[in-house]
Amino acid sequence: MRRMIAWTLCLLLLGAVAVLAACTDVPAESSAEASEGQSTISEQEVSDVKKEPDERAKTYWKAEYADGILSSAEQVADMRTYLNGVLTDQPEEPGSANDVRYLFCGEESARAVVFPEGYMVSLPGGNVEADYSIGKYRSQYKTEDYCLTVTFENQNPYGNNKNGWDLYMGEWLVEQIDSADYLSANRIIRNRKVSERTSGQFEVKDYCMQINVKGDIAFPFYQVAILRPSGKYDHFYLLVMKSAKKDLERFDAIVDSFVEFEHTGKAVCGFTNYELKENPNWNEETRAYYRKLMNQTDVDFGFFAEGHSGAYADWLWSDEQLGAADIYMTYQHLGWGSSLANYSETFQRAEKYAGGNGFDDKKIFNLTYQFTCSNNAANGYNPSLDILRGKMDDYFRGLAQAIKDYKHPVLFRLNNEMNTDWTDYCGMMSLIDPDIFQMAWRRMYDVFEEVGVDNCIWIFNPIAVTDVNPNRLYAGDASWNSPAIRKSDDGGATWQVSAKGRSIATSGFAGLTGFVGVAPRNADIAYFWNTEFILRTLDGGKSWSDVSSFHPDPVAGPDAWRGRGWTGWCSQNIAFNPFRKGQCAIQAMDAGHAWISSDGLKTW
Repeated sequence: MRRMIAWTLCLLLLGAVAVLAACTDVPAESSAEASEGQSTISEQEVSDVKKEPDERAKTYWKAEYADGILSSAEQVADMRTYLNGVLTDQPEEPGSANDVRYLFCGEESARAVVFPEGYMVSLPGGNVEADYSIGKYRSQYKTEDYCLTVTFENQNPYGNNKNGWDLYMGEWLVEQIDSADYLSANRIIRNRKVSERTSGQFEVKDYCMQINVKGDIAFPFYQVAILRPSGKYDHFYLLVMKSAKKDLERFDAIVDSFVEFEHTGKAVCGFTNYELKENPNWNEETRAYYRKLMNQTDVDFGFFAEGHSGAYADWLWSDEQLGAADIYMTYQHLGWGSSLANYSETFQRAEKYAGGNGFDDKKIFNLTYQFTCSNNAANGYNPSLDILRGKMDDYFRGLAQAIKDYKHPVLFRLNNEMNTDWTDYCGMMSLIDPDIFQMAWRRMYDVFEEVGVDNCIWIFNPIAVTDVNPNRLYAGDASWNSPAIRKSDDGGATWQVSAKGRSIATSGFAGLTGFVGVAPRNADIAYFWNTEFILRTLDGGKSWSDVSSFHPDPVAGPDAWRGRGWTGWCSQNIAFNPFRKGQCAIQAMDAGHAWISSDGLKTW
């Protein structure tokens, strides 16, 4: 991090910390429930079923499902049906509202038919297990010696044409696995040259690689295939197969078996929330602080001030400056270049400027730790693979001991912003396999448990986006003569005027230059703010109203300040609490204050 105050206002919201704490006991399976009235069965029960023709397949099998091995319903020993991500013993017909998937299992292979994403694929092996618990985002098929992940991709910010496709592919999706420098830095070798070919309906580009010096990595062979329908650029399928041994023939057979058909239904994510559990190994002080976070109705504030020491740090954290903050926040990288970081100074500063337990007048220590040795340059080395190889275990033991010796509660934020394209541990830096991120996280967590760390609350911190309508966009038009708020419902391909400055009585002469924020769970609710006012829409931009709130001034009177530009409103940033409806905070430049609203911006 640059040696300067980030001055980024960070909110540790109650709900966020609660969810993050649940990472101390990550559930092995989704908590999704079957629809009412449906029974569920386990994969183990399925695997124990005797291999003989399944009568249900005669009803649901169609001739177009056949491949070179499974050619008829008589060869289906076991038919499995998944409804909204859950394995059920009651077969369902695909419908417009449901997520229905079939897995037809024979003696030597299985045929998956996925209606909401419109594909069929053949899976070698006599005991294939499917995981559709987060089917909206990915499907996984597992045997003892391989794991295949399939995702349907239709989001390209560069446009659905050849130029947009080439940009997206070359600059993002395969930039790293295409790079000899990336492969060398991470000790990955190619098992064959990158190939481009036509297979059935698709133009296929594939990469076959091997993680060298595998250590504890169970599946070191990686095969990646991008399947784009010939002549189309609006979607593609991404296949990532990892295996215990090199088997290019099997991978090619899987790719060649892939068939696209008309989509039916809607892919869903059955996963809801983690079951919140306290870590039984926490000390009493940490457990008490966690329970306080779970039950408090306000928020705790902190500021990042990484790397400062001496007289400047003393001034910075004095009562006149940042001393009123609840949390002392700092960064620590795994290392820089070929050298691992010395974390002793970080804990010396924490002892001096933090040392709180959440109930005294001292600050809580928040440590953001990142698996990077280049300040997240995202252009080569990803330490996660060396972590999985076990190379960092001793170093992590030392860090774990330092946290334990600190004794007071620590908010430990590991590898924030992982779902981006700029961190060294993001997907495109990890062989396009998010499991690498999970396994590296788990490796460090297990080391901490081994050392007996009893004062660490782990924080999971992705970049948040609206999940309701990813194609809905709002933008402020800064034109002086014709300011407007514009809206797009097709990911930016086309735009419509949602509001004009002159049609809003309270807009003032400063126009509509400003910022837009979308409510986390409803894309129809959005806010627009600038130096003059805050506007809100509740109907997807059809109408906007002024929700700037009066602010009582104890000296000048209750109506002295309303948030108009000349009075110092100057909104800079807004953050919504995704776990508490109606709560958000605004960072402004009015005497350096930040304002919170917990009633949908009615009052501040």
